[in-house]
Amino acid sequence: MSIMLQLSSTNYTADRLCVKMALSHLETLCKTHGGYALSEPDEMAGWTFFRLIIKPDLHEGIMKEFEDMLSKSRWSSPDVKFVSFMQEYFSARNCNVKVKIYA
Repeated sequence: MSIMLQLSSTNYTADRLCVKMALSHLETLCKTHGGYALSEPDEMAGWTFFRLIIKPDLHEGIMKEFEDMLSKSRWSSPDVKFVSFMQEYFSARNCNVKVKIYA
């Protein structure tokens, strides 16, 4: 199943590059390629918003590769666990983005 996340940043150019590098690393760990897509940005009130679509192969790879971390999450909903994991993953790689489910 594809998951669509909304990322928000105050430094779009740097954070987009950081996100792409982090996702490339995730693809390598999960042995996938072309597992995500980024939308064009929208700006509002000093923030830039863009969507991240995580395709099924990468999503399944993340769920398998990081199963222990995801299962230990304090959140009960699988979607919230995944968003929390992605937020922590990007933060650990110095990507200053906020992550939430795109609705």
